[in-house]
Amino acid sequence: MPTRTSVPCRARKKTAQYLIKQLGQDIPTTTTVGMREFNLGRMEGMRFTDVEKKYPTELHAFRYAPGDYDPTKIQGESFPELIQRMQPVVLDAVKKAEPTDNLLFVSHGAALVALIQSLLGTPIKDMRKDGGLTNSSVTILDATGPKLPFKLVRWNDTDYITKKLDPTDTI
Repeated sequence: MPTRTSVPCRARKKTAQYLIKQLGQDIPTTTTVGMREFNLGRMEGMRFTDVEKKYPTELHAFRYAPGDYDPTKIQGESFPELIQRMQPVVLDAVKKAEPTDNLLFVSHGAALVALIQSLLGTPIKDMRKDGGLTNSSVTILDATGPKLPFKLVRWNDTDYITKKLDPTDTI
């Protein structure tokens, strides 16, 4: 069971609160901008069908070839910028945790894929090697202190989800 939770400032706060309620424990929660979703610049708020028409190269690289992703045209955040923002949140929490603590981090799929793969030592070009993360999935890492790389225990676990999943559930 988690002993502390870190969430982004926006939409995932309710998810964290729901999880804590379901766990039936009083778990301290930290809200931090460091865990916010990927800044997709001009693609923000657009439907993916519209993004595919207007920014096909950027969307393809973002989803399938992170090593080729250049957010300059869309004025968005790069993978290295995202990792530089998110990794310290996790490393600091792990550093402050007791060896028996379980930490829960709630954020958005694409940002979490990049963060988790960076914690595993995966180069940016290979960040999609395990696929994306499904909404409400669980990925578990094992950390021995704030030393990288962490060890992957479970990736994108959805066994407990009762609804039929479709491709739009995974990013």
